[in-house]
Amino acid sequence: MNQENIYSSVPETAFAIVKAMNYNKPIEIFLKNNKGRFYTAKQIAEELGYPTRGTQVEVRKAITILLTVYKVPIISTAKGFSYARTSHQMRFYADRLADRLQGLERRIKAAREVAVIMEGEHE
Repeated sequence: MNQENIYSSVPETAFAIVKAMNYNKPIEIFLKNNKGRFYTAKQIAEELGYPTRGTQVEVRKAITILLTVYKVPIISTAKGFSYARTSHQMRFYADRLADRLQGLERRIKAAREVAVIMEGEHE
């Protein structure tokens, strides 16, 4: 997968910032040194001195790159991000992502159906 397509809604300039500042390695080391503990993107940003504005898109992007490109075992839950300790945790995370994807697919289908209904009302 091409790195630039991971977050298609994020401007390319944000990606350039992530690459230029090399966010990947410090986050990997931090999470690996704190296995079993969960941190929000904001906590990671604060802990490592990264920008803390908004939703910390640069940190989230770096975490996505670590997982998808470098295959670093990072999981995400409602508690935050963590370095996975077992393959079971990674499989469980993958299953939860698949569940979320199915939910998104249902919402996409419903949104398209509503658009067709709305188009019919305006004719």
